[in-house]
Amino acid sequence: METACVICLANIWMPVIITGSASERKRADELAAKSHSPIYNLAGKTTLREMAALMQMSRLHIGVDSAAPHIAAAVGTPTITIYGPSDWRDWAPTGDKKQGCSAGYGLCALS
Repeated sequence: METACVICLANIWMPVIITGSASERKRADELAAKSHSPIYNLAGKTTLREMAALMQMSRLHIGVDSAAPHIAAAVGTPTITIYGPSDWRDWAPTGDKKQGCSAGYGLCALS
């Protein structure tokens, strides 16, 4: 789940869709309650195919280093990916519509 991204968007009016596992749904509800933007909590409610369709209709995907940024890139959606201990150079999605930031590396322009 994209916790940090929801928090940083809390004061910007922008519709947000949260995806994730069913076990992340409660935390997603807590994050949604802190936002002024409309947030649709779909954690635990989408298949991979449905998530790909949602991403294809989205203007931007913001997420962590998981399968989701790769799915977004595969359907042509621009991505901003937050990387943790993994090295972004090893795991960045392909394509030219992506940015990433990594703990310890600062902002990384991935192109």
